[in-house]
Amino acid sequence: MTDLESNLNPVARKILGALELNGRHSFAELARATKVSEQLVKYHVRQAQEAGFISEVTALFDPGALGYTMYIVYLRFFGASRADELRWQASCARMRGVMVVVQSFGRWNGFVAVWAKSTDQLESSITEITRPMASKVEEMQITTRLNSHYSSLSILTNSPHKIFHSQSTSSAADELDEKDYRILRCLARDARMSAAGISNEIDLSATAVANRIKKLEELKIIVGYRAIYRYSKLGYTHFRVLFKLVQPSSTLSNKIMRGLFETGRVTLVTRHLGFADFDARCYARSIEELDAMIAGIRDKFLNDILQFEVVPILSIRYVDHLPIYN
Repeated sequence: MTDLESNLNPVARKILGALELNGRHSFAELARATKVSEQLVKYHVRQAQEAGFISEVTALFDPGALGYTMYIVYLRFFGASRADELRWQASCARMRGVMVVVQSFGRWNGFVAVWAKSTDQLESSITEITRPMASKVEEMQITTRLNSHYSSLSILTNSPHKIFHSQSTSSAADELDEKDYRILRCLARDARMSAAGISNEIDLSATAVANRIKKLEELKIIVGYRAIYRYSKLGYTHFRVLFKLVQPSSTLSNKIMRGLFETGRVTLVTRHLGFADFDARCYARSIEELDAMIAGIRDKFLNDILQFEVVPILSIRYVDHLPIYN
């Protein structure tokens, strides 16, 4: 048991569990949801922040609603030292359009999530991403994001999971102006920033800011607000599991997704076009626990899952939650 875990009593777990997919809720709203005092909510949230358990709280955006597509670029290197990989990660973190840079091991040394408006932008991004390791890239695979489904975990609380999804049908970017984009930037940086705090940065009244945020939510540009936790501090390892299906379909993917979320260890399922049909981001204390979870899903869909691949996550660096070019 980690020091942090021993200090997380049932009340703290309940509060942090409520915050996970309600990242913008005020302390008063969290207090009502958890039926504890607002003072106690503030105390436990601040304790978790000081312990480094709360990485950040950000808005979740639908790239399609902003006219972008998200791509995941997986890379395997040959002849690259750890120092080479670290320099590559640092280089990617400075690139335009990059959302996240991940270090892994096994088949893939790492992967990058990048937003692009066009194939030309994607090609340019891939050129930038691979340039620092051009002579060492042995394999590259790319997937195109179709939609994402988010869930809270049962690691902190056994209360029912809240699930929401990101799936746009058309861009709403034409309805936005510069102040809207500045609000989005503020919420990407800190989703708990108040309307009054944002108003001080963009020269709008707090009421006008609140109304614009509501509009951005109605347009499904903002699909939710999430507290990002470092579950490694509770003894969990982060994995991404890639699935390839025999005959991909929305109906089948949704069934498997529900089964994954029911394990209480999966925080995000994303459907793709590419070498993987969808992936699940999950947390387990051991390889044995991960194997048991995957085996449970595999056994339910023996004739549907063609193959799966486990990608252990060594480190994940959120470069820009809103990697738009505006």
